[in-house]
Amino acid sequence: MTQIFHKQQFFHKHKKSALETIADTFLKVSVIGALLYSFGLYYGFQIYEFIDSLSHIGFGKTLIKGSAVASLALYALFKAHSPKHILLVAALALSATGDIYLTFSYPNAFIYGLLAFMFGHIFLILLYVLMRSPRVDIAPFDISAATFFWIITAVSLVYAYPLLPTEMIVPVIAYSLVLTTMTSMALISRYPSLTVGLGAVLFLISDAVLGARQFMNAPEFTDYIIWTTYYLGQLLMTIGVITFKDVPKLRGGYRFD
Repeated sequence: MTQIFHKQQFFHKHKKSALETIADTFLKVSVIGALLYSFGLYYGFQIYEFIDSLSHIGFGKTLIKGSAVASLALYALFKAHSPKHILLVAALALSATGDIYLTFSYPNAFIYGLLAFMFGHIFLILLYVLMRSPRVDIAPFDISAATFFWIITAVSLVYAYPLLPTEMIVPVIAYSLVLTTMTSMALISRYPSLTVGLGAVLFLISDAVLGARQFMNAPEFTDYIIWTTYYLGQLLMTIGVITFKDVPKLRGGYRFD
């Protein structure tokens, strides 16, 4: 009788709610969307043309690329269990908007995408500031990494400055500063470095390569690096934030909330 009770208790613990099931479905859709977009990069976008032929509405590339992070935003929304998580949802929604803008070729599409991503980073900065670690808990490696990325950002901006179109100088500098701030705050936040910190670093790498592709004529194969590091960065940050359990640390036998 005791064994039966324990078995029932075990299965009850692992039974998913409807919201969790919906969230997991959106996570799977996100990964599928990311893989489809990757296949499109590799196979020359024929997959987008195939989807266009089925849907009769066009924009196959836009739909697939946008679905990856938009579905990640919906996953975060259905898994949210803290008011802070709404900041993550907003950041992901803005990133998905930026992804969509970057698939268009009309004038100012790139700058609109840049602005969408920048505001998304601002929401992440707010999240990481709210979850910042006490100074004594920040690992020296994380401080060194944040300092390193600020140095790299400064050097990159000095190098890229003469190559930027006049109208892009201010937006690119502003975006770079916001992006590096986001990465630094992620590294020194209470979130795990192996998920959120690494995800922020991958995002920074993705955007650095994107900048080289956009303004420095980097080779086409860098598109694979841009998308892979970008999506993995978003995925790691999302999973890291959503699954993090914020348990106050004990110091000297006392609990500090």
